[in-house]
Amino acid sequence: MAFSMMQLFLLGALGPRLVADLGVSETVLGLTTTVGFATAAVLSPAGGRVVDRVGPRRCLVALLAVAAVALALIGAAPGPGFLLAAV
Repeated sequence: MAFSMMQLFLLGALGPRLVADLGVSETVLGLTTTVGFATAAVLSPAGGRVVDRVGPRRCLVALLAVAAVALALIGAAPGPGFLLAAV
C-alpha cells in the first residue's frame, strides 16, 4: 500500500517546486492530494479482493508499474488538469 501512496506523498515534498513550475496554486495542489487519497479510499476494498483472487506477488508488480506511470505523468504534467488526472 505504501508504494501506491508514494506519488501522493511526493506531491507534498515537491509541492513548492510544482507550484513554481506549473503555476498552480496551493489550493490546486491540495485538491490533487485530496483526489488521490479519496480515490485510494474508494478503490481499496476492491483492491483487497483482487489481491485475494490474483495473488500478492502479481498485484505488487502491477502496483509498482502503476505507481511508476503515475510518477512519470506527474513529472510530465503541463498544467493542473493533467496533474489531477495523473494522480
